[in-house]
Amino acid sequence: MPTETTTATWPPESVPTGTFTVVFADNERRTIRIKHVAADHPSEFADWLFAKFLSGPDNDANYTNFAFAKPGNHGFTLKAQYRNAGLIADALRSILTACPTVRHEMGVTWAQQSGHCYRCGRTLTVPASIEASVGPTCAGILGVPYGLAA
Repeated sequence: MPTETTTATWPPESVPTGTFTVVFADNERRTIRIKHVAADHPSEFADWLFAKFLSGPDNDANYTNFAFAKPGNHGFTLKAQYRNAGLIADALRSILTACPTVRHEMGVTWAQQSGHCYRCGRTLTVPASIEASVGPTCAGILGVPYGLAA
């Protein structure tokens, strides 16, 4: 089970999954990955959402859990040591409250730096996918344009 927690104050209607880089006014950046554990996962965390922040130089592996949402809850709960995390909590709030267009831009920022689809994390190799920052399947799920000069 997660350690002691404090409930966050933003209740998202629907939570996007993927990896997003939020760029603040002073050009500070924070990268947040939101993952959903499948409802049929054989663990006590089935159907939970987890938020992780990029905590090291490796865009693929250096992520630290800092918040979670249980099924039926209408908000994220921050782990106690991150409740005053400043830009990390602000980045999560920005992702959860952004309109779809701005959230897509946050995903594109990470995809362009990492070379991965911001929704599923797969490596982008096809030119149309690289330009769109997502693959064709994820573009359809997200409802974003796909293809060269889309």
